[in-house]
Amino acid sequence: ITPRFSLVPELYAVMKGGRLLANNALTASPSTVRLYMLELPVLVRFHVGRFYLNAGPYLTYALGSTMLIERSDVAPQTKRALDFGRDNGTFNRWESGAQVGVGYAFPFRQKQMAIDIRYSYGLTSLSNGVDRYNRFLNVGVLVSQPWATNPLAHRK
Repeated sequence: ITPRFSLVPELYAVMKGGRLLANNALTASPSTVRLYMLELPVLVRFHVGRFYLNAGPYLTYALGSTMLIERSDVAPQTKRALDFGRDNGTFNRWESGAQVGVGYAFPFRQKQMAIDIRYSYGLTSLSNGVDRYNRFLNVGVLVSQPWATNPLAHRK
């Protein structure tokens, strides 16, 4: 929008989840939960030389999930999908939160490359009946092609 200020919408596929200890809210055995999601952050970016600061909301939609329940002495290792819905014990398909981060951009051939570090803080629970929130640190390498002209700039 200006040389120091940008609005940066993004869309990408992301895998979220974590490792659960024994006797957790879902199973008696240790398990690993994976949520496969589409994530849409809309970030405000302030540029200071080659460095930039990001902040803004994000919205995700869960495409699917898996839970791997580890092997115990009695039962073999099992893999199952998590249930989505509005009942207690199910997971929500939609999640929202906020992201903040910093980055460093530099030219690379005819493109621009950046190293980006962000912290995401989930504001809505992933499940019904039990509060579960995503919190994670994301480190990324971004490649972008600058626009020939800015469609939002004022024409002279």
